[in-house]
Amino acid sequence: MCNTEVSIAFKNPDNTITKIDTNIFELKQLDKKYYEGTIIINKNKKMLYISMKCSFCNKFHGYNYKIKEILYKDLIIGGCKNSGNFILLIGKKEMIYNIIKEHSDINNKIYSTI
Repeated sequence: MCNTEVSIAFKNPDNTITKIDTNIFELKQLDKKYYEGTIIINKNKKMLYISMKCSFCNKFHGYNYKIKEILYKDLIIGGCKNSGNFILLIGKKEMIYNIIKEHSDINNKIYSTI
């Protein structure tokens, strides 16, 4: 039996991170929910396509992933093609939440030194 749970996290234009906990079967419904033209999610039987406006360079980036790849990998990172920073995380909930926590901790340390 395969675990179909998947989490998606993406950076918003205001540099906050949106987290979505769902499963492979509900991904198709997400394309109706998110987010005023900044992210578009399309899923067919074998592929997931995500197009999103980058919070770093303000351009749209597109990502294609096989559904099998999403199911069997712990973490997939989509980055800005211009700056190299991550803007999209897909994978197991624990992995994504750990990365977001690390990212928040680093940002908090940076802000406290400023």
